[in-house]
Amino acid sequence: MLTVFSMATGAANAGRPPTLPKSIVGILATIVLAALMALGGGRGGGMFGVSGASGAGHPSLVETARAVLRELFYGETPGGRGGNGPEAPTFPSTNYTGASGGFPGVILWPEIKPVTTLIAPLPALGSNPFQGRPAQPLSIPFGGEYWMYRWPFAHPPLSSFKERGTPSKLAFSTTDHTPLQMEADQKLETPIDVRCCSGIQIELLNADGYPGTLTLELILLNTENGAPVSISLGSEPVTSRPDISQDAVKPVRETLTFPVPPQSFLDQFTELKIVFHRTRPRIDKSAKVSVERFILQPR
Repeated sequence: MLTVFSMATGAANAGRPPTLPKSIVGILATIVLAALMALGGGRGGGMFGVSGASGAGHPSLVETARAVLRELFYGETPGGRGGNGPEAPTFPSTNYTGASGGFPGVILWPEIKPVTTLIAPLPALGSNPFQGRPAQPLSIPFGGEYWMYRWPFAHPPLSSFKERGTPSKLAFSTTDHTPLQMEADQKLETPIDVRCCSGIQIELLNADGYPGTLTLELILLNTENGAPVSISLGSEPVTSRPDISQDAVKPVRETLTFPVPPQSFLDQFTELKIVFHRTRPRIDKSAKVSVERFILQPR
């Protein structure tokens, strides 16, 4: 078996005696080949697949095995054949992830950055500034970020893929089918009183091809004065169904409503976070749903 593999990879060459005893060569080569096979089987872990990417520049498993066998049989180093021949393939560096055409995380921004909506401090009733109520619904166009990452990260790493676009048009998945975390985050320029609103609506564009597998959780955060404080307004299912029979799926609009409790330990919020919860059969794939705007309903 080892002899056949050596001949196939070009490592064996009649007339050139090995520099080590055959028994030792066989044992060493078997161990190295087993390690290389294990390395090849583990490639792709922890990355996001991207079409059209290339892994050029990294040696293949056969090329690496050939270099190892030549060194074991004939004493040739990875830098050349006996010091005189052409350069042989080198081993992958420790920085190489092993996932050709992948990224460790994804950050998306809206295609067209909306005009920032400045929300003035809400008028107060009496002396308590937290009793203010808007006269009409407040609309906040989404101008934040979409995050896609995987455990153990709490957010996309610095080397993440960054692009202007929306999840309803761009799809991602993990190459090893492990769970993909997906969030949308909107920061506010002015804190908003939690008790001013009876509910918060989210307007969506849905082009997802997995109906009945997605729910959205809305979280309010206050990031002022130290560590963030948050409260969840619960989760709502995405029930709209786009026509996925078309080549280019046309997104459909849907509005989700999240009631705001009249009393809460959170006085104000400076950030809105949406968590995309997907069922296990498709948890390794991003949801093709984008956020259009938030609408704050007066109490």
